[in-house]
Amino acid sequence: MNIYLVKRTDEVSYDEFDSFVCVAESEDMARNMKPVLWGNPNKFEKVKWEEERTTWARGIKDVTVHYLGKATQLKREPQIVCASFNAG
Repeated sequence: MNIYLVKRTDEVSYDEFDSFVCVAESEDMARNMKPVLWGNPNKFEKVKWEEERTTWARGIKDVTVHYLGKATQLKREPQIVCASFNAG
């Protein structure tokens, strides 16, 4: 598993996430994750890019993924480690 920083490049408003750090198998998997506003903070959902935007980016072109390093063996499942939310 790898650690990635996923950032939005589109305009961020209030009550939206602007970035998150995740553990994922690949850059593609990280790009298609989105943070969940309520519940378990490590939980994520797979992005459905064709649906209306809620608290994440408008489209896949509005997301950059940066490789940060390898995760320890303690992180065996994909998850979001932390997320940045702009509360309004």
